[in-house]
Amino acid sequence: MWDKQTATVEKENSSSGEAYKKYDLTKIEAPKFEMGIDLIDKLVSQGKKVLVWGMFVGTMQKITDTLNGMGIKTTLVYGATPKQDREGMINNFRTDNAQVLVSNPNTLGESISLHQTVHDAVYFEYNFNLTFMLQSRDRINRLGLPANQYTRYYYLMTKGDVAHMGFIDRIVYKKLKDKEKVMLDAIDGQLLVSEYTDDYLQEVKDIVMGRYK
Repeated sequence: MWDKQTATVEKENSSSGEAYKKYDLTKIEAPKFEMGIDLIDKLVSQGKKVLVWGMFVGTMQKITDTLNGMGIKTTLVYGATPKQDREGMINNFRTDNAQVLVSNPNTLGESISLHQTVHDAVYFEYNFNLTFMLQSRDRINRLGLPANQYTRYYYLMTKGDVAHMGFIDRIVYKKLKDKEKVMLDAIDGQLLVSEYTDDYLQEVKDIVMGRYK
């Protein structure tokens, strides 16, 4: 959502960044972040364990600190977490008192099964990589689950109005769905197709220039 406070910054100072120094940006929370925290709080209050996905270390750390500050037992496992500690931390989340696990697909995208005890995943951030997305989903959704066991994925998106567009969450999500459809169509048609390649830089340029719809 558009922050009216930003509109008060003088245009002549905006290019140098001097006008923003009076704001403590570390304490500014986006509505998407707040809604995500509220969603996790609601799920945990229902006795559910929650897997949270992010992409950036700063975001994951902020989520972890915020939830722990609320009394929600939260564990962060990411690239800087010593490998010898990860298994114990994950097991503590899977079977013990940890209520939320925060991670990213690079660290936790493969070989970890949480589907027996975790059925809710919240995505604060995601990129164009369909492989990462599919692998992250599989952490809580595997063959052998009871037929009546639900699995839910929550993708957080920032929305703007006509006058204040520029948020790319929906565009990135749509691109992921497009890639998934290509993959599923190939599987259904039993066709061998060339690998769906990712040109991240070009995709970002297309979004910035408004060429991707």
